[in-house]
Amino acid sequence: FIILLPQTSLDEAKMIAERVRAGVANATIKAQQEVYPSVSISIGLAHLQLSDEQNDLVAAADEALYLAKTLGRNKVCMNDRRQILPL
Repeated sequence: FIILLPQTSLDEAKMIAERVRAGVANATIKAQQEVYPSVSISIGLAHLQLSDEQNDLVAAADEALYLAKTLGRNKVCMNDRRQILPL
């Protein structure tokens, strides 16, 4: 999934990504009287730069996502194009 946050600062986007990650991690999944183990998500965060094309933004977010998965999942990582950082 891709979530675009137009007119959102990078700091606001970080807070939103962390809220989404925590919300999924804390959710209880129930179906037909069964309670399932919790699930988690990893999020790759990138911000649009003036020189970017659509594929550049997606590729940057994807690189951050793979770092989050490599670091053990259930994390948010950001690609600022100089380095990829866990939040």
